[in-house]
Amino acid sequence: MLKHFRQEVLFVLMSFLFLLSSCTEPDLIGLDLQPLSQQPGLKVDTLTLETFTVPEDSLIVWSPLKNLIELPTLFIGSYDDPYLGKTQAGFVSQIRLGNTITSSTFAGVTTPDSVVLSFLYKGIEGDSTVNHHISVYELDEVLLADSTYYSSRTYSRTGFLGHVDLIPEIRDSVLVGGTNAAPQLRIPLDTALGGRFMREYISNPGIFASNTAFIDFFNGVLLVDSADGVGSIVSLPSTSGVHRLTLYFSGTKSYEFLIDVNAVRLSYFTHQYLPSVYDNIPDNQLVVASMAGLKDSLVIKKSDFSLR
Repeated sequence: MLKHFRQEVLFVLMSFLFLLSSCTEPDLIGLDLQPLSQQPGLKVDTLTLETFTVPEDSLIVWSPLKNLIELPTLFIGSYDDPYLGKTQAGFVSQIRLGNTITSSTFAGVTTPDSVVLSFLYKGIEGDSTVNHHISVYELDEVLLADSTYYSSRTYSRTGFLGHVDLIPEIRDSVLVGGTNAAPQLRIPLDTALGGRFMREYISNPGIFASNTAFIDFFNGVLLVDSADGVGSIVSLPSTSGVHRLTLYFSGTKSYEFLIDVNAVRLSYFTHQYLPSVYDNIPDNQLVVASMAGLKDSLVIKKSDFSLR
C-alpha cells in the first residue's frame, strides 16, 4: 500500500515538471508557422475627430415616467458667464392643502398676520456672496401630473405675490417662530393672498374640501430670480418638510399649505448666449453648459485602416 502511494506521488511530480518546462516560452508558440514578413497586423493611419458645440434641445423636467426614476430638483437664480452668456433658472409649483380645514380652523379670521413661502436649501453653484432678487407670481394655468413638461417651456402668470432680496445662506440656520430651523429660503408674500383664502373659505368652503378643487381655484406659484454680478444658481430638494406656504394669524396660530411629493413642481431655464460663443470656441475643444444649455457633437471626419 505504501509503495503504491509513492508511485502515484512520483507520477504527479513528473507530470508537473513536464508542464512547467513546456510553458517557459508561451509567446513563441505558433510564431514559426508563418514567415515574419507574411504575418498579419492592423495599422491605423489616421483618425480625425471634429467637435461641434450646439444648443441642447429642451429636456424633460417632469413626466410620469421620469418621476419614477428620479424626483425633480428645483433650481433658481442666474449665472452670467463672460464666455458663454447668461443663464436664468426658476420654477413653478402647485400648492396643496395641509390639514383638513373646518369652520374652527380660521375661526372667522379674514386677515392673516403674515404669509410666508418657504423652501429648504440644497446647494449653490457660482458666487455664493451675491444678492438674489426673487419674485413670486400666481400661476395662471393648471399643472397636470400626467403631462410632460420641458425645460424651455414658459408659463402664464397673473398677480404679483411677493419679493425678497437676499444672499442665500445655505449653511446657517434661520430663526422661525423663535426656534433655530434648517437653512431655508423664506419669502414674505402679500397678506392679501392669505385674506383671499380665508374669505373664500367662508363663502365657498367646497373649494377647500379637496386638492382638485383647491388647485383649480389657486393654480400655484411661479418664481423668477436675478442675481448680481456673475451670479449663482441655488438648488432646492424635490420635497422636504420645509417646502410650504404658511398663513400666520391671531398672534400664535398658523395653517400650512404643502408642497409635497404629490405637487407638480418643475424648473424652467432660459439661455442668452453671446453672439460670439460659437466663433470663440477653439478647435478641438469641448464646451458644455448644464440646465439644457450647450452640448457637444463628436464626428469622425476621416479614418483610414490598412492591413498588412
